[in-house]
Amino acid sequence: DIAGDNFEKIYSEFNKNQKTRKKNILYKSIISIAAVFVIALTCAISLNNVKQNNTVDSIIYFDINPSIVLEVNKNEKVLVAQAKNKDAEKVLEGLNLKGGTLSKSVDVIINSVIKHGYIDEKSNSVLVSVDTQDTKKGEELRKNLSKKVSKTLQKNGIEGAVLSQSLDNTSQTKKLAKEYGISEGKAQLINEILKIKENYTFQDLANLSINELNLLCNSGKDIKGHIDANGIASDERYIGKEKAKEIAFNAINLAEEDINNYECNLILEKGKMIYAITFVVKISGEEIDIDAIDGEIIRNSLALEEETEEDEPKDNIEKKESTKNISESKAKKIAYEHARVVDKKKKLKGITYDPSDKSYFISFTCEGYYYTYIINAKSGKIVKNNKYIDDYKVLENISEKKAKKITFAHLGIEESLAVELELILNDEKMEYYLSFQYDKYNYVYTINSKTGEIKNITKELTDAAIAEGLTEVESIDEATAKRIVFSSLNVTEDEVLNYHFTITQGTADESIQVYYISFKTKKYNSCQFDLDMKTGLILYSEVEDA
Repeated sequence: DIAGDNFEKIYSEFNKNQKTRKKNILYKSIISIAAVFVIALTCAISLNNVKQNNTVDSIIYFDINPSIVLEVNKNEKVLVAQAKNKDAEKVLEGLNLKGGTLSKSVDVIINSVIKHGYIDEKSNSVLVSVDTQDTKKGEELRKNLSKKVSKTLQKNGIEGAVLSQSLDNTSQTKKLAKEYGISEGKAQLINEILKIKENYTFQDLANLSINELNLLCNSGKDIKGHIDANGIASDERYIGKEKAKEIAFNAINLAEEDINNYECNLILEKGKMIYAITFVVKISGEEIDIDAIDGEIIRNSLALEEETEEDEPKDNIEKKESTKNISESKAKKIAYEHARVVDKKKKLKGITYDPSDKSYFISFTCEGYYYTYIINAKSGKIVKNNKYIDDYKVLENISEKKAKKITFAHLGIEESLAVELELILNDEKMEYYLSFQYDKYNYVYTINSKTGEIKNITKELTDAAIAEGLTEVESIDEATAKRIVFSSLNVTEDEVLNYHFTITQGTADESIQVYYISFKTKKYNSCQFDLDMKTGLILYSEVEDA
């Protein structure tokens, strides 16, 4: 009533304001709920980020001789840096790697390793092992770290040899790592090497540095597929293969052209790195072992000195006799190590025990050779061993130069005196044919292209000699026959005892007239030879070791 005529207007304004107020209240409510949700979501994301930043995503192992472990998160930030041995403690001393990037930490670690002298041009190998659940990411991380380590070494003037691998995380690897106090990465590497080097044990290799392990597996090449390898492991700490070859050849008074099938490998024996040198002199396989550091000759199968055992006290003999036999496995290991066989290519033919003389007889083949060993079952000493050619086809051919040298050494002349010289290789028959003319004769020498053995000699008068009236091939004299026989055994006339020379029928073929020569030396108890009187070809030989 008081409002009078303005009632309708006032009332309509009132209703309008009420609706707007309700809308404002609803809008503010929605904003408030959304704000709470955003705050909650932000907190959840923040908590998740904190969790991820503090959760180990990958474990990286760096092994040189210092062994260092880095635990990193998903963003490759370092959470933990741990030293696995005393050398690593020196490297990490004073370094604060926690919270830093993995890339930066690698730089810092490698620089510290170099500073402390654990990596240089003489020992340049590093093993990088990556342990992560994400296989794809692990492979990428391993490759990146390998490149990073190589690059950091190069900046310091070192050509590194970097081995890298993804860890399989087997229970056996963890157990061995714990037992020998090494990283799981190094334990896995050793297991891979043992697959190709069966003559070693885990204990033999556990104390070696990564560079020594790298050298044993040929800078990682022998275990390609399991380990990625970049660079060549340095052997500058040792005298080198060329120096070892020089020492070996000086010790046996042979020139390089006198041998074939030469091989030099750096191996481990009784905790010592040695150069094991093997080669063939004619058909006799020989070996020389040389200390890799000081060049001392450890074993020389060509040495004439015979080992003699001094009389031992009776109680010592009784103690030896009472000891147990070595196992078959140990006997095989002794034979394989002595023969220097390639593990992947060796094949055991048989092993038997003879109770009468308490010894093992072992036979096996490897790379074209057949080996036999008799090993004392009590002491493990090699009583007797032999090496024969089993498969000529797998052996490399001797050089043409070597074939010529064998021919003219047998004939006792210089190559320059031969005319119309022609040399042909028959690979299928594994023979060299060397034809030439010298003095009054045409010669054809047939030589085994694998061993250098003279298989046959033909000697015929030239047309000019026949025109002069000659009708028969002359026989070689005794001096020439002696020279041929003695040189075949690499003995001098001064070493020969009980020498006997006569003309008789051939042992293998009685229709042929031959020179029969027999003698003995300190090294050989009995030597018997039949030589063709016309050509000097050795038709038959029997040699018994002293």
